[in-house]
Amino acid sequence: MGVHFLFWGVFNMYEGEKTMDTLQLIKYFNCQTTEKEEQEIFDWLADDPDGSHQEIYHSTRMIWSGLALHAPESAVEIPAFEKKRKRTGGWKYVFRTVSGIAAAILLVAGTVFFTKNRTQEDFSSRTLVASVPVGQTFELVLEDGTSMFMNSGTKVEYPALFSKDCRKVKVLQGEVLFDVTKDEERPFIVETFTSEIKVLGTKFNVAVEPEKEYCSTALLRGRVQIESRYQEESVILDPNMVASFDHGRMTVSRFSDQSAVTDWTKGLIDLQDIRFEDLMKKYEKVFNVKIVIEREQVPEISYTRGKIRVSDGVGHAMEVLQMASDFQYYRDFETNTIYIR
Repeated sequence: MGVHFLFWGVFNMYEGEKTMDTLQLIKYFNCQTTEKEEQEIFDWLADDPDGSHQEIYHSTRMIWSGLALHAPESAVEIPAFEKKRKRTGGWKYVFRTVSGIAAAILLVAGTVFFTKNRTQEDFSSRTLVASVPVGQTFELVLEDGTSMFMNSGTKVEYPALFSKDCRKVKVLQGEVLFDVTKDEERPFIVETFTSEIKVLGTKFNVAVEPEKEYCSTALLRGRVQIESRYQEESVILDPNMVASFDHGRMTVSRFSDQSAVTDWTKGLIDLQDIRFEDLMKKYEKVFNVKIVIEREQVPEISYTRGKIRVSDGVGHAMEVLQMASDFQYYRDFETNTIYIR
């Protein structure tokens, strides 16, 4: 059995850890690796003088097993696990190249970790961190079927398995589109540095910018309750409402176009009602470039509406913007920097 994930980017089980990409191990357990990626894993396991690689493999396999064991049917696919391994010859190679201890771990992982002696609390106490590199996005389907679509530069903390009482994640920075699976017995809670967002089953977008002391929650479907961390203040949002925190002050407003909230998940940048400097910050994250404004007067954008497709590249994005704004630019490819003049 393999848990089905949609990933774009880098997934690290322990923050700051310099080791084999945990995403590659999870893909391996889920029968989604290429022969080259499998070879890298086998070589990595074989080259393990202090046993640390075996410990990482062991821990990652336990996390994956817990997710597979508790995931709902909608979040699980059943690939021909043994059949694929037999076709690629991967298991034979493991037993030829990996030490006896590592081979034992492979066998134990397929039996012990699937036993019912591993309680839900064991897995819920294990915290994972998903970090999205600048210039990339990825979607993660949690064990309850909830989808988290993460924008460039996003960082989210969440448990390997939700507890029996609630489902809680923490958005540390960036932007996430949540599509929450309804579970009346376990409310879904999103924590940010400004507030706590409580839901049962809904779809909403959270944007967190700690450096600007800004956070917003835009509701697309269902209802959410937002409780401020700054004062005893809470609000319940209905669809097409957004609650924003700016330096501790909460404001609530309405919006009419839901696509403006979700365009980033489709690879689009909305130019409506955005300042030039804010758009440049967005360009930096989306296109993974550094942009320096070298002029005293910041250009203005005359577009009242319009969208740019990210896949067309930063050069095309700058050219489109020049049609509605008075500026010139120079790109230094060696330093990956764009200078606005």
